[in-house]
Formats: sequence, structure tokens, C-alpha cells
Amino acid sequence: KDVRVRGLRFTAAYGVANCALVIQDSGRVEVSGNRIDQFQSGVLVQHGDKVTVKENVIHITPLWADPGNPNALAEYFGASQGIDVINGQFARIIGNEVTGASFGIFGNDAHGEMRGNSASGCLVGVILCRQAPVYAIDGSPVWAENASNLWRVQDNLAFVNYLVGYLVIDGAH
Repeated sequence: KDVRVRGLRFTAAYGVANCALVIQDSGRVEVSGNRIDQFQSGVLVQHGDKVTVKENVIHITPLWADPGNPNALAEYFGASQGIDVINGQFARIIGNEVTGASFGIFGNDAHGEMRGNSASGCLVGVILCRQAPVYAIDGSPVWAENASNLWRVQDNLAFVNYLVGYLVIDGAH
């Protein structure tokens, strides 16, 4: 805990890599001022309370929009996120720019704050929900233990997204 990841550039070496940064079982981590390019997912948080993700530029490769693959949407729907707090209370997602993901910014669990972000060119810009088990970390499937609850979401931009700008479903409250 108490780690800061600042001012780095993450670029996949050969095409598209899975995830730039996974925070697991670590609290009070700050991820700020980074640039992430050519990954399937940018920042995933699994059991990280009081994590802050701020002022990052995250360009996800939009595999779900591949015109050469007629099954791309079915294959990649939900499989890429710009920022995803799967399990972690009191997360702060502030001032980030996310493009190209299936789900641009995904908030699960409780007491989060999401403000001043932009999500564009995504399938869904901002989602508050209960994460399904689409990932494996340490070989184990990962899903949200709780639906999004008590999140404060304000002053975000969700524009030019393909399905919807904001999606609040599956018991989010």
C-alpha cells in the first residue's frame, strides 16, 4: 500500500497487450499523470481501498469495433475497460481521458467518487454496475462482490460512445 505510479508511459510492444496496470490487494495506491496506449484494458483495481486514479490518458485498442471481424462485438463486449474498480471502497477516479474501451470507466463497490473525466469512442462511456467474471487475476475469476453503491458521479463527459454515454444497472444505487 501507499504506492504512487506517476508520469509513466505504458505502450504494448507487439500489438495489443492485456492490461497495463493491475492493482490487487493494495490500498491507498495513486495512479496519476500516466499515458496508456494499445492495451485491452488500462487500470484494473481488485481489492484496493482508497485507490486514486487521476489525470491519466488511456487509449484502449477498440477490438470490439473491428470491421474485419463480424463477431468482434460478441467476442469483446465487456472485455476491455479503461479504468475498472472491481472491488475497492472509497476509490477516486478524477480528471482522466479514456477512449476506445468497451466500458470507458467502470465503477463497482462502494463510496467511490468519479468526477471531471471524459470517456469517448467507447461502447459505453461510464458504467455503474456489478462486474461480471470476465477477468482472471492469479488464475482465479474476478467479479464485483457488490453492485455500485454510494458513488458520487459529477462533471464527467461521455460523448461519441456507440451504445450509451452512462449506464446504471444491476442494482447500482
